[in-house]
Amino acid sequence: MMATQNQHLPELTEILDELDALPQLPDIAAAMLRLLNQQENDTEELARIIASDPVLAARVLRVANSSYYGFSRQIKTILDATVLLGQKTLRNLVLTMALKGLYRLSDPSEKMLWEESMAHALGSQFLSTTYAVADPEEAFLAGLLANIGELFFLQQNPHAYHNCLKNKVTAQCSREELSRHHFPWSFSQMGAAILAHWKFSSELVLCTLYSCQPNHPQDMAPETSRLAHLVFVSRCLCCQLHIGNTQPVCNKTLDEHLNKTLLSSQQIKPQQLLDEFNALYQKNIQTLLSA
Repeated sequence: MMATQNQHLPELTEILDELDALPQLPDIAAAMLRLLNQQENDTEELARIIASDPVLAARVLRVANSSYYGFSRQIKTILDATVLLGQKTLRNLVLTMALKGLYRLSDPSEKMLWEESMAHALGSQFLSTTYAVADPEEAFLAGLLANIGELFFLQQNPHAYHNCLKNKVTAQCSREELSRHHFPWSFSQMGAAILAHWKFSSELVLCTLYSCQPNHPQDMAPETSRLAHLVFVSRCLCCQLHIGNTQPVCNKTLDEHLNKTLLSSQQIKPQQLLDEFNALYQKNIQTLLSA
């Protein structure tokens, strides 16, 4: 476990030690993640890993040729997709498909949580691109992963989870704030533990831990803090738009939330930001949800 994780995640070891069964990252996603975490990545090997699963490969090609990416020519092979999309984009596409398999989409709550996760990914990427404050692909992945701890608790104890959803309206606070009253750890703590278990980078582990709040440790790496702020603002946008299992439950406006983040230095018109994100979301969400 990395020192930075130990420094900011004192509960992480406890969580991992006390839980017998954490969800496993699908084999093909784990293999791809291991390859991309190496210092020297092999494009042909990445294409081979994806092509080894014909169903996954077909899904990748279908989405790669969709209007979401907007290429002028058809992508016919996984190797073409690797070259044209780039390794990070392809990683995100495969991880999106792999994580989707963890959700039981026949369950309304899990389906809405998956839609919310995709919206967080889109929102984080949109903010990163609009304000040039982080790598858009890293921002997408950070948003995509932010709800994984919540999914774990929903599947482990749906009764307690639905009580959390019900109580947040009465309590006028977020699901994250209420989660410690219904579960041993908060959603963000559980998510960070799962990502550490899956061997994601310490940056993404810490981003998940702090993605529900604008206040971060002073010694936290600036790039990690920026990423966590993007996911936090994306959560706020989704909350305002009632996407997934979210709905506005506090008295703070979007402008007040923005003023607590790195985006406070930007000249942002909250309603314009909300409208632009909503237009992007409505245009692309169905393509991503069907991946």
